Amino acid sequence: MLECVSEAGEVSHRILPLCILPRGAAEGDVLTEAEGTFQIDRKLTEQRRSAVLMKIRNLQGR
Repeated sequence: MLECVSEAGEVSHRILPLCILPRGAAEGDVLTEAEGTFQIDRKLTEQRRSAVLMKIRNLQGR
C-alpha cells in the first residue's frame, strides 16, 4: 500500500502493483507521479530522512 500526500497535505492510500514502482524504490522514498510513471525524488527523500533523524536525536537529547 502506498501512502499518498497531496500538495495540500491530504493523505490517501493506494494499492499498486510492484512493477509500476521505479527500480530501487524502498520504504520511506518520496515518489512523484507524472502521467502514470513514478520516479524517486531523491532530494526530498533525503530532506525528510534528515528531518526524522534530527527529531529522533532531539528526543534522545543528543
